[in-house]
Amino acid sequence: NLPEFKDAQAINDFVKAKVRDSYQHVKLAPMVHSWAELKMFHEWQQQAPDFRSFLPRSTEGIWSWYRLYQKEKQNLNFFRIDQGSAPDQPSLYDWLATPKKPSQFAAVLGKPVFHSQTPIEQESFFSQRDCPVFKIEIEDKDFNEAFEFLSDLGLIAAAVTAPLKISAHKFTQESPNQESFEASELGSVNTLVKSKDTWRGHNTDLFGFDHLIRQIPGFEMDPSQSGRLMVVWGGGGTLSVIQKVCPQSLLFSGRSGELRKKEEAMKQRDKFLGLALEGPEILIWAAGSDALIPPSDWKPEFV
Repeated sequence: NLPEFKDAQAINDFVKAKVRDSYQHVKLAPMVHSWAELKMFHEWQQQAPDFRSFLPRSTEGIWSWYRLYQKEKQNLNFFRIDQGSAPDQPSLYDWLATPKKPSQFAAVLGKPVFHSQTPIEQESFFSQRDCPVFKIEIEDKDFNEAFEFLSDLGLIAAAVTAPLKISAHKFTQESPNQESFEASELGSVNTLVKSKDTWRGHNTDLFGFDHLIRQIPGFEMDPSQSGRLMVVWGGGGTLSVIQKVCPQSLLFSGRSGELRKKEEAMKQRDKFLGLALEGPEILIWAAGSDALIPPSDWKPEFV
């Protein structure tokens, strides 16, 4: 167990009191609870990388990506073949898929992200550029601090998922002409790419959702004109996308279970009555695992 440190110098003072030989290799594997702590320990390790190894730990393994990015940049590191001794130890596959001493990386950013297929889908493209693709968990409140650190570290491209799409939009809005038309119109960014010294934002959700929804019978030609009763459960940063493709849908909060814009929805009396009597024909699940479950008497044909 390590004490709390205010900066890298405080870590140096602590280590000097414990290790007499300045040329002895020092490994620190503390529990890291914030992005500020991660940055502080990283700065400490970078001051003498030949003599220092930093292996961050967490209860959920959220720093595994950092250990991978430090591959062969410090003398000590670990991967796991089975359960390992710490959740942050990367798997053997992830270790082998990461190039030696990577100088840049791509990522999928959000929470949760450990289920994401982005690293597998994008691995072939980025491996040709000696660029690994990591899963990096970030809470919305930490977006600006975390993204600044990741940019300094070598992030060059990112897929952005919930709950960060609106924060990513606000970030790219700070620089003029750095958002695509789609991202600006939707007020949501799901793709970030570094161009020289600036970040550009785009949104591919509209195309993806439109393609998906047209596979449902009755939506093939014009999803916005379908008469089938659709409910959106949740939404967050994707609501603008869903409403643009299917403006006739009824919107429900995944946290409260309440109908959004109730007064406006009540004007569509036939639709609202149909929902009360039979439930929706189509349910768009756009919420996280902690969302409320829709009414048990709803029996949608498509989810």
